[in-house]
Amino acid sequence: MDQFPSTSLPTDEDYRLFIGNNSEKYIPKFAQFSITPISFHASWHWPAFLCTFWWFLYRKMYLWALLSFVAMMIPYINFIAWIAIGISANDLYYKFTNNKINELKTYQKDEYKGHLPYIGGVNKWVPWVAVIVSLLPLIFILGILGSL
Repeated sequence: MDQFPSTSLPTDEDYRLFIGNNSEKYIPKFAQFSITPISFHASWHWPAFLCTFWWFLYRKMYLWALLSFVAMMIPYINFIAWIAIGISANDLYYKFTNNKINELKTYQKDEYKGHLPYIGGVNKWVPWVAVIVSLLPLIFILGILGSL
């Protein structure tokens, strides 16, 4: 169950400020999710599917990043988790975004909009670290081959 009532849905402006990058892709999905009364909205999210752990870090969803990292280390579970995250990422992000915005509204009252880009947004360092970490094995192998 959500911590905040679903009657206090954020506005499109709230979403734009909170989401930052690619808000134009998320806002229509979120609008669609808000009109259907079901608790889970299945849809496909390629970035979350292809870069699971990194996508969660990029979107500041740290608990989900940790859970996905652990799940990806467990044989057989990793494949199921990988597919499940691709299907549920939009819904997870929708709920995360609504909770964070409503939390700010509760504690910051009228000043909450100024805090949305800082609490939300993205970690701009994540793509760089992801590329470096992904290239480390290649660099290591090339170093070994170069020393032969």
